[in-house]
Amino acid sequence: MPKTKLSEKYTNTPRFLTIEPYLRPEDKPIASDPAARKPRLVPLVVMDYGSLSARIRQMRYIGREMLGSLREMAKSARSIRENPHMGKQTIDAETLAELEAYAREQGAAEIGYTQVDRRYIFNGYRILYPNAMVLTIEMDRDKIKQAPAITAFIEIFRTYYLL
Repeated sequence: MPKTKLSEKYTNTPRFLTIEPYLRPEDKPIASDPAARKPRLVPLVVMDYGSLSARIRQMRYIGREMLGSLREMAKSARSIRENPHMGKQTIDAETLAELEAYAREQGAAEIGYTQVDRRYIFNGYRILYPNAMVLTIEMDRDKIKQAPAITAFIEIFRTYYLL
C-alpha cells in the first residue's frame, strides 16, 4: 500500500496565512484560474520524505527558519489593511532605485516585475493586485544537491525566511 503523503492530504492553507480574513469591502481581489494548480504546503512536503520521527527530530535545525517564515507570512497578510485600496501602477525612478537597493541589501539576487497570470495563483486562492515584484535569493547548490537531507531543508527554509 502506497504511503499517503501529508502534502497531498492536507492542501488547505491555514486561514490566517491567506488574505481572506484581512480583506476590506473595497478590495477587489483577483481569483485564480479554474485550471490553476492546487497548493502544496512546504512544511508538509518536508514531512513526506523520511520517517515522521526523523523529521520531528530535525525540527531543531529548521524550526527557527520555518517558524520565522510562517510568522512573516502572517504579518504580511495582516498588513493588507494598511495597503492602499488601489495599488499603484507606476513607480518613480528614485523610489524604484531605493526599493531595489533595499532588496539587494536584504540578499535579493534578482528582482523582476510582472503582471500576474491567473494560472499561477494557486487554485482556490486570490491575490490583491494584478502586478507583482519577484525576488530571488540564491540557494547553495551543494546543500540543495543533498536533498532530502536536513542540510537541504535548512537551506530551503533559510531562503524562505530571508524572502
